[in-house]
Amino acid sequence: MGKALAHPEADDSHTSLEWDSDRNAFVGVQVSQPAVRARLEALSLTFVVSDPGGEKKQQLHGYTLGEAFAWLRTTLKQQGAEGERFDRIGDRSQLPDGVFGEAEKFDAGERAAFAEWARHYGNADLLLQQVKGTNPAFSAIRVWPHHFDIASLCTLKQEQGEAKTIGAGLSPGDGSYNEPYWYVTPWPYPDADRLGTLDGGGSWHTQGWVGAVLPTSRLLRNVPEQEEQVRTFLQSAIRICEAVLQKNVA
Repeated sequence: MGKALAHPEADDSHTSLEWDSDRNAFVGVQVSQPAVRARLEALSLTFVVSDPGGEKKQQLHGYTLGEAFAWLRTTLKQQGAEGERFDRIGDRSQLPDGVFGEAEKFDAGERAAFAEWARHYGNADLLLQQVKGTNPAFSAIRVWPHHFDIASLCTLKQEQGEAKTIGAGLSPGDGSYNEPYWYVTPWPYPDADRLGTLDGGGSWHTQGWVGAVLPTSRLLRNVPEQEEQVRTFLQSAIRICEAVLQKNVA
């Protein structure tokens, strides 16, 4: 919806989402005229479209992707949404390869798994907000559709040359790790032999990309200790990445 109807931003943030901990939901950007927003409630896979006049909901369980897009288009038209890119809603060419076959249906039956999914994003949003609170150079916390990671980005100041950045976030799992994992990535990637020792049980990933990682399988069993462990990992990794990049700047 954001990609089709929102004003395009240079950093593609109009396509991103934010996490709403009160609703356990992924929320898209606001589309102006009318002020419409969409969200996906993670525990029940319920799609919600809201405007100043109220909300319309549709649980996706048993729906195909095409049926879900058809519901969205109909609902948006009823609310007066329009735009030159409106027809891109539901255009499968806009989706990554391998996403949902035509006949596949959403299945919201694994409630415990969805609850665990929501906890990961809620915990990540909480800790990343703390990171941003202690370092205002980090950006707003966003969920990005290309990897579906929840993350924040810090751009280091410099007078000239390529921008140096540090990304911190949580990935739900990908080709590198078949489980959710915390990460801190410096850019440009430094030489692996320049990286320091991480705290909090983290390690350096150096195959294909360079970054500090903490897979959730390494987390301590006690929940309060997990929070402190992740916080320690993030602080340590950000500190090391910043030191390495600042040396590059100099």
